Amino acid sequence: QGHQVTIGRTPADFATAMRTAEAVISDAGALRSCMPFAAPHLKLVFVTNAGLDALAPYDWLPPGAALMNNRGTHAGKAGEFGIMSLLMLANRVPRMVTQQRQGVWTEMWGSVLGGRTVTVIGLGSLGGAVAQHARQFGMVVTGMRANPAPHPACTRVIGMDALDEVLPSTEFL
Repeated sequence: QGHQVTIGRTPADFATAMRTAEAVISDAGALRSCMPFAAPHLKLVFVTNAGLDALAPYDWLPPGAALMNNRGTHAGKAGEFGIMSLLMLANRVPRMVTQQRQGVWTEMWGSVLGGRTVTVIGLGSLGGAVAQHARQFGMVVTGMRANPAPHPACTRVIGMDALDEVLPSTEFL
């Protein structure tokens, strides 16, 4: 017995498909925008996001249905995006692009990341990947998370209540 795949584009498409659907794959924001919905046969909800906070409270989930997220899948991309952003900021790329759009050219100097300070808020799979790349570039990495246990990519890990203490010495946040 095969499966029927339905791709919806509107809330009405979603509501119609949910009447018979056993599984749904969706972005958390798109799913949230269609709530509440009736899904009497739903057994699986797979959310393409890492976090599920946008869907709480979970009283909308039918009894016995499994809710899965995509935790960890985006870590590689997030780490690379984070280090790309740090490199762009250290080398003043946003200012260069702004001036280019204005038809202005002024000489600007960038710098290497090594030895500079970054504070990474959240050390889950995404933030941890950013911290790891920053460490590989020689940055001094402070991590912040609810439980300030050590992290292998961080010189220091602080709790959420200590952010104000590290901000004066943080070059990148």
